[in-house]
Formats: sequence, structure tokens, C-alpha cells
Amino acid sequence: MSGAGNGGDGAILSPVLALRAAVHAALAADAPLAAMLGGARIYDAAPRGVAGLYVVFDGAVARDRSAGALRREGHEFGLTIWSRPGGPRPALEAATRIRTLLDDADLPLAGHRLALLRVTREDVRRDPHSGLSQVRLMLAAITENQAP
Repeated sequence: MSGAGNGGDGAILSPVLALRAAVHAALAADAPLAAMLGGARIYDAAPRGVAGLYVVFDGAVARDRSAGALRREGHEFGLTIWSRPGGPRPALEAATRIRTLLDDADLPLAGHRLALLRVTREDVRRDPHSGLSQVRLMLAAITENQAP
């Protein structure tokens, strides 16, 4: 993911892409989280053949929350932290670090402004196929278009 200010053709990124890029950059830049994960193991989709602790972006929903001339979008998205075999503790520790980094964070967004970012829910579960523990963080955000 790139934190670039615009797409390759000069177009401003969608607020969803800008938000994902900013979250990815914030997580990848954090040395304590990278130490927990064994590197900047943050993916847009579940990687094949990767074992151990890693983070995957889940789906996202964006809704128009505009007020008058102010263009705003409300976002809901998830991050899933996959654990190593043996239980949820490593994933829970990584989730705690991610919550610290993102809850009420003021991240720079390409072409937009982040008005709010909150962790709204945390679920611990076991994947029925692999048997590995997962921690899913649900986040809510509000973005605003920046004036040109």
C-alpha cells in the first residue's frame, strides 16, 4: 500500500483507499508491533502459506454522512489478527498494540481529513478450518474531503 497523495494518474484517492493506506502506514511504521508480528506483516488479503502472527484488512463499508457543503463519509472496517498455534494470547497482545495506535489517532489521509477513528469492538474466535485463534478489531471512522 502506498501513502501517496494521489493515484498513479494524479486522481485523488477514494476516502476508503486513503484511510486504508494511512492505517497500513501507521501499523507498518510501529517498531513494537513489527517486533510482535515478526516484521511488517500487514496484508490486504489473507496471504497463502504465511504462518505465525499477522494482520489482515477485512471488508469495509462507507456511507455518505455529508452535512450541507461538507462532504463526509462514515466508515466501518475490520482488522483480523491471526495468531500462532497455541492460543489467542499473541493475537490479543498485538490487538492491544493496534488499539493503542489507532484509537483516536490523527492519521494523515491523502486528499481527505480524518475527523474520527475509533476501535468499536473486539472479538476473539477460533477459525473452524485452521483451528487458529483470531482477534477481530472493528473500527469506525469519519473522513472529510479537503478543500482543493
